[in-house]
Amino acid sequence: MAIERNVEQRRRAFRNTATVLRKRIELFAALPRASSSRMSPQTKLDGIGKTNKAQLAEIH
Repeated sequence: MAIERNVEQRRRAFRNTATVLRKRIELFAALPRASSSRMSPQTKLDGIGKTNKAQLAEIH
């Protein structure tokens, strides 16, 4: 039983990680190529990197 639970925990962790990465990549891909915004591209990337799972879930 412990082995099966451990496998399921790893699968769940992998799915969660994959979901977070996919949403962060989507946010990155949605950034405008040329922006008149005062925010630098690095600032925007930092913001994406700081998003947590709950915030990412709200996006879609």
